[in-house]
Amino acid sequence: MHPLITIAASAMLLVFVPACQGTAKEAAFDQSSDRQPRSVSGTYMLAGQMETASGLRIKDDGRFDWYLIVGALDLFANGSWSRNGNNIMLRFEETSSNAPGDREFPLETMTLRIEGERLVPEDGFTGVYLPVTPSNGAAEKD
Repeated sequence: MHPLITIAASAMLLVFVPACQGTAKEAAFDQSSDRQPRSVSGTYMLAGQMETASGLRIKDDGRFDWYLIVGALDLFANGSWSRNGNNIMLRFEETSSNAPGDREFPLETMTLRIEGERLVPEDGFTGVYLPVTPSNGAAEKD
């Protein structure tokens, strides 16, 4: 099964995504003296944007899968990601869309700001990507 379909199926299971999640042990920084940033790998779902579904899976190997569904428009992509401090840069490499005609994919990159466990899109996007966990109704599957 295509990984984006798995992410989309997980999105359908979400009825309510709490605004605040996590515990002290899952804080943005490790409590050790060297203050290492937390890993951002995992599956995230977009919250706070009406009539829009979007999911993001960030992998440890520097790759990601992403989708966005707005009305009848479906966008799918994967590519590479990098981290610079509290920012993640997604570089779209393989893309597809159900847009009619010969339209180009509308994105080349996306910047996400890390705020605790949340990933906040910049560049004019609204909403916030929250981690998908068993506690909010969906389990991450590989």
